[in-house]
Formats: sequence, structure tokens, C-alpha cells
Amino acid sequence: MNILYSNFLDFLVGKGWILVGRDGGDGSPPVIDDSINADVPAFYLEFLSNFTSLSNKDESRWFVSIEEFAGASDGAFSWDEFEKMSIDAAMTDADGEDVRKFWAEYLPIFMAVDGDYQFVGLGRSSGAVVHGVEPEFESVTRLAETFDEFLTAAMNGQYDELFFGR
Repeated sequence: MNILYSNFLDFLVGKGWILVGRDGGDGSPPVIDDSINADVPAFYLEFLSNFTSLSNKDESRWFVSIEEFAGASDGAFSWDEFEKMSIDAAMTDADGEDVRKFWAEYLPIFMAVDGDYQFVGLGRSSGAVVHGVEPEFESVTRLAETFDEFLTAAMNGQYDELFFGR
């Protein structure tokens, strides 16, 4: 397992998060079949290979899992729920197309629904990590240039409010 990923998971668990690991995993990424259209970057698959569920105690903040991308989760929110909400709220066809373009680039990897709905997204082509909050999820703030940079900053306390609600 990637040391940074392991340290990050230990960090969250140490702060009260619940990690459900993969049974019998050999450390390789889960197999993704053609039914998943999320275009999950390979390095992020490596991170996802470490758990089937990763959330705070009340499950109001969580990392989206492979099972969620595959539609094989019983969670109340689908991994693309915020995109659906934005498309429903679009005032024109052009607005709806802008929403689709945004979500074609940014994969939601983390969601929070206690208070303002918010997400952390990973740029499929750029690798950049962004943060969006309702009502305009697509008006994002760049958090980091890479996923590794994001995890390191999180462990240094930079995103405590995002992960822990403080």
C-alpha cells in the first residue's frame, strides 16, 4: 500500500472516522468493469483499493467508494448526486451543458451532507483537487494541484473543517 495513503487513512481513523477495509484484498486496485463510467484515475483506484467504506461516525461525510461508482452501494446519495441536482437547477440548456462539462472533468471523491452540501473533486485530466459547496457546486476553490498534496495538507490540519466539521 502507498505509505501516504496508509498514513492518511490512519489519520482519519485516529480522528474517529470509520474505515471498512476490503476482505481478502491483495493490495491491488479493485476491478472496474465497463458499467462504471466514472473514469476513475489509476492512482485514485489505488487509494480506493484500501476500503469499501470510509466515513465519519454519522456517515454525513465520506469518501466515495468503488461500490458507489459502480452503483452497488445502498447509500442515500449516488456518487453523481450533486451533478444531478445542478442539472435539475439549470435555467437553460446552455447552463445544463456547462454543468455536464464541469462534471465530465471533476470526479466527486468526497461528499458532506451535514449542513451545506459540499464535495471535493478530482480533476480527471489535471489531477487537481477542488472544493465546491451548494448551491453552485461548479463554482469551486482549488485546494491542491495533486491528490497527494491534498492528503498531506489534510494531515497537517489544513482541511479539518472539511473533514471534521470544525
